[in-house]
Amino acid sequence: LEMEYYPEYNDYYQELLTKVDYLILGQHALKLEDSYYDIYKVATIDLVYKYAEEVIEALNTGYFKILAHPELFIFRYPDVWNDEMDNISRRIIEAAIKNNVYLEINVNGARRGIVKSKEGFDTWQYPHLDFWKLVSEYKDAKIIINADCHKIDYLYDSVTEEVYEFAKKLNLKVSERIEF
Repeated sequence: LEMEYYPEYNDYYQELLTKVDYLILGQHALKLEDSYYDIYKVATIDLVYKYAEEVIEALNTGYFKILAHPELFIFRYPDVWNDEMDNISRRIIEAAIKNNVYLEINVNGARRGIVKSKEGFDTWQYPHLDFWKLVSEYKDAKIIINADCHKIDYLYDSVTEEVYEFAKKLNLKVSERIEF
């Protein structure tokens, strides 16, 4: 079950965990006071840092076994990789490792199509190459590939195969099954 994390629903997450095998953190929205911001539209670095804080807080709860599209915060910045993006990424990766959470390489992100990197080559907005290069530095990182099928035809399509090849080129240790 993929869902957002908001601390005011902790009792609900605990109840869900009595009914399902595991929860997947898919933080698509950022909550500030009483407003929600679509992470696909977050346009300031301050909001990206806030997003990372929310994700790390969620991982620290122990409720989630997988972090879906962990680099989604880069969506608005596919051609920008700098020290801030590196720092945010490392914090998320390290929190996942600390909490025994799998990082998901999201195939549906690849289905969104190709963009140009700042160096001028073709890449995806996510899975984001620079993020996953960082992950490859962490030998304790748990990684899983998820088709994130929004259509049955996507279950194991050519894009899924491209993502497996992407992981192989980066020497990422992809788990075939989730270990509890």
